[in-house]
Amino acid sequence: MIHSFFGNNKFEKDEQINTLVTDFKKHYSDLAITRFNGEEMDKESLVDALSTTPFLTEKKMVIIRQIGSNKEVSNEILEILKMTSETTELVLIENSFDSKLPLHTFLKKHSAFSNNKELDERQLAQWVQGYAKTAGAKLSPSNAVFLVDRIGRNQLIVAQEVDKLVLFNNEITKESIENLVEFTPHSLIFAMLDAALSGNLDRMLSYYEEQKMQGTEPLAILGMISWQLHNLALVQAAEGLSVDEIAKRTNLKPYPIQKNQTSLRSISRSMLLTYIDKAIEVEKKIKTSSVDRDDAVRNLLISFAR
Repeated sequence: MIHSFFGNNKFEKDEQINTLVTDFKKHYSDLAITRFNGEEMDKESLVDALSTTPFLTEKKMVIIRQIGSNKEVSNEILEILKMTSETTELVLIENSFDSKLPLHTFLKKHSAFSNNKELDERQLAQWVQGYAKTAGAKLSPSNAVFLVDRIGRNQLIVAQEVDKLVLFNNEITKESIENLVEFTPHSLIFAMLDAALSGNLDRMLSYYEEQKMQGTEPLAILGMISWQLHNLALVQAAEGLSVDEIAKRTNLKPYPIQKNQTSLRSISRSMLLTYIDKAIEVEKKIKTSSVDRDDAVRNLLISFAR
């Protein structure tokens, strides 16, 4: 039996693999499991592990991570798989995989195939409500969205933050999220720029100081501001198109597009162009003169909030 796990959603992928391995251990033992790292294994050792019958047990399990990183083995993998004994449970684990390769086609037909894709923001917000409930906590839909906005789309980190919040209180509130959960850099930049563009100077400055406390340099903050202004410009230029069409043309995700559309309600095209020009001018000053970088970026944000 072959089990193949693909995709960049490490949290879901690891959960499925752990369930499979734990169930195998219940019937056999950890000694019946052989593990390979794709970069380090050699063809002879792999063939031997797959083709030989298990010792002192009815079945054995062979786990291979990142087989695609080993060119010698991956080029011959289809022939090697044919040598697998009926008493061997083979588990293949990859982060990404070219769907055009013959191995992908083979595994889709001849294995228990699982493609674990990263959840988008809406899916993750729905998932985290269920995860919180399983942990014995209450999390409202709006606070689930707020939590995901603050952390980003890494499901493992979201789960870890919920575990931490539950220890504080089994009712997860917006206040507890604000007090206990740190922004990821890109999420914080969006919140900071959104506060500036909506005229909330105090909140914007608070977010800016939080960025600095996390060790982010002013020039890096400016780079992320420029990145977000670029995304706003793309969404504004696509006014009148559906979210799906904008996503197709810009490679932005639907949820950030909708968030940008909300921010753009209070910003005219000329205002956004002015903000972009100001950001470009500040970057020029920082790179060509001895201007204080912290003051330059802070003053740029203050000019947005006026």
